Amino acid sequence: MSPSLFLLAFALAATPGVAPPPARDDEQRIEELVSVEKQAVQAAAEAKEQEQVALEQKVEEEAKTQFPPPPGYPVAIEDLPRMMGYYVLIRTKGGGVRRGAVVEIAKDVVVLRARHASGYAEFKVPRRDIASVESI
Repeated sequence: MSPSLFLLAFALAATPGVAPPPARDDEQRIEELVSVEKQAVQAAAEAKEQEQVALEQKVEEEAKTQFPPPPGYPVAIEDLPRMMGYYVLIRTKGGGVRRGAVVEIAKDVVVLRARHASGYAEFKVPRRDIASVESI
C-alpha cells in the first residue's frame, strides 16, 4: 500500500462516523424540495401567463389604432366615413348580412357596392337597421 493511500485510509478511519438522519427527516426534506420545485414551476407558469395576457392586450390595442382594421374586427358606426372605399360586412337587426365596399354614407343610409357575376350591385342599408359592422 502506498503511503498516501495509507494516510487517506487512516484519516477516514479516524474521523468519527456521522449517523445518517432518521428516515422521517428524509421524507420531510423530499417534501420540502418537491414543494420548492412546484412553487418555482407555478411561478414560471404565472409569469408566462401574465406575459401572454400583456401580449394579447398589446395586439388588441394595436388593432384598434390600425386603419383599416384587420379582417374580422368590429368597426364603429361612427367610423364608417373613414371606411369609404374599404370592404365591410354589415349585419342587420333582422339577421341579414351585406358585404361590400362603402360607397356613400348619408344621414340615414349606408350604401355598399358589391361585386357580382354580372357586374356590381348597390345595397342601401338604413342606419337604424345596422346591428354591427366588421371589416373584411
